[in-house]
Formats: sequence, C-alpha cells, structure tokens
Amino acid sequence: MRNLKILILEVRDTGGTGYTLAHAINKQTSHHAVNLRAQKSFINYPAIANMGDYNVPQCKRMVQKADVLVFNGVFKPFYDAFDLNPKELKDKKKVFLCMGSEWRWGRKQLIEEADKLMKDYQIVLGGSGMFLPNPEHPEEDSMAENAEFLPVVRSFDEALLKYSSGTEDREAMQNFGTPKKRVIFTHAPTSEAKKGSRTFHHVVTQAMQAVPQLTYQTIRRQSWTTTLQLLGQSDLLFDQDPPFPVGYGAISVEACIFSVPVVTRVDSRCREWIRKKTGLNCPFISWDSHEDLYMKVLKLATEPKYRTRFGALCHSYGRQLHDEKPVVDRFMKILNKM
Repeated sequence: MRNLKILILEVRDTGGTGYTLAHAINKQTSHHAVNLRAQKSFINYPAIANMGDYNVPQCKRMVQKADVLVFNGVFKPFYDAFDLNPKELKDKKKVFLCMGSEWRWGRKQLIEEADKLMKDYQIVLGGSGMFLPNPEHPEEDSMAENAEFLPVVRSFDEALLKYSSGTEDREAMQNFGTPKKRVIFTHAPTSEAKKGSRTFHHVVTQAMQAVPQLTYQTIRRQSWTTTLQLLGQSDLLFDQDPPFPVGYGAISVEACIFSVPVVTRVDSRCREWIRKKTGLNCPFISWDSHEDLYMKVLKLATEPKYRTRFGALCHSYGRQLHDEKPVVDRFMKILNKM
C-alpha cells in the first residue's frame, strides 16, 4: 500500500481518540495521519492540528489532500463548515468512527445522515458496549452488524517513560523493604452521575474505617497529563458503574499501562463479546452486590499480592488489545478492506 494521508476530523476529542490514533499511526507506519480538532476540552489532549490555527479554505484543502477521512463522532458539521461536496469526496476512503454516546443514543439519525452525505463509508465502533442490543430501540440493533471494531489506543511505553518510575527505580525501592504507609485508590469521573461515582464513594468510605492506611482520591476536571501522573502513583482504579449496560472507559486502558488493577462494571455480554472477538479475557474486577464490592475492596486494600496479580493481568490485556501496534494493525486492515 502506498503512503496514505489520513485526516481525522473531530469537534472536541473528549476521549483522546483522534490524537492517540493519529500519533500511533505515525509511529507504527510510514503513513501520515493528522487529527484536526475544532476545540479543546478540559482534559486537554494534545492535537496535531487545531482548526483555530487555520482558516476555512486551508482546512478544506487538508480535506481535499487526504486519501482517508476519519470522522470522529460527527461528520455533518464538517460538511457544512467546509462546504464539502459529496461528489468531490467520492474517491476517498471514509470512516465514521464512534466511541461513545453519539452512537448509543442516536445511531438511526447518524446512519441516515451518513448515507445521504457520505454514501460509501465504513462504520467503526470503539467499544464492546456499542455492539449490545438497544432495548429502547430494538429496530436499531441490526445497524451494528456491518460495523468494524477498533479499540481505544494508548502508547504504553511512552506513558510509562513519562509518568511512571522506571523498572530500575522500582527495584531499588523494593530492595529497601519499606512498603508505603498509604494505599491509594483513585476514581476519575468525567461525569459523576454517568460514571456511578456514588457507588464508589459509599463503599470506600466504609472500607476506610476498617483500613486506616487506605486513601481515596477523586480526580475531577484535570488535564490528561495530571490524570496520568496521579494514575501512575495509584494502587487501584475505580472506573464506572453506569445506569446502563456498558464495557469500560479509556481511563481503564490508561490504568493498564501502569499495571493498576481496575474495578469497574463490565456487562457480562461485553466480556463474552470481547472474548469471542479477540480471544482475550477481560481482567477487570466487577461485583454482584454492594456487599460483594465491599469485600473485594477490603481484600484489594489489605493484600498487596492481590493487587499485583490483577495489575499484571490488566497490563498484559492492555498490551495485547490497546497498545499502539495491535490497534494500528487492526485499523490498517479495516482500510485495506474498503
């Protein structure tokens, strides 16, 4: 395959999908990928190109020069803003990449608009939960049948180098045989209501009464850099307990980088879907009841070997599914089939 120009168009890149995918493609292949972002979010992921630095004709020229257009979450605003003509884009490979609620709650309208504007395109979904049936709109379930799967991507080695103590440093500390006096459990919700933060606040408050060395930190409205720094110093991550069936968030993938065990609600159908699709068993810790969660939190807080075991499983799982090479390989296979 000749070297491709890949342009990822996005409004806010709240989950860091556009930048991390473009960055990984540039590192792992000879292709040239750019994420062109309209505006920052408070998480402040990096961007290879910000639309504010270019005028509309320049942005349109970037679209015209691209061999592959990846629309991250939305596409109509870019057709309108850049006055794009579907006919002039007919020879380009077009990917509609969905990573969250825009697909979960509005897929019918999205597909109708995509069929009208893009016509020949490929839907790519970024999470196992997005392939689940929609009980409120069962007529939409078939819309995911032809979708491809592209996991969240993160650069494991790059993040470890920047935000975690090196192997030699950790071994040096271990040789002193002096464990930390604190055990740090972390929760980093983008929305406390949607992430079910009350569940974790309640159970940790109880656990802290039984385990005095347990410390609970909540990361709110912090940048990606700050979040990774705090996550790299954590002993466990609480991800989410949402009011609807779901897989897991990008923060769980980032915890895997640092071998931090993850406690999160993962629907059993998502676990089975991941196993069938990838051959991997999701190692994240879930629970059946409040009492079950409490007992697991106590064990994780008081038994370092338990945390080490699940942390290692999470790291291995993340390396195989979410690190740069496996995700980029999967993305290029999707393009090859188009």
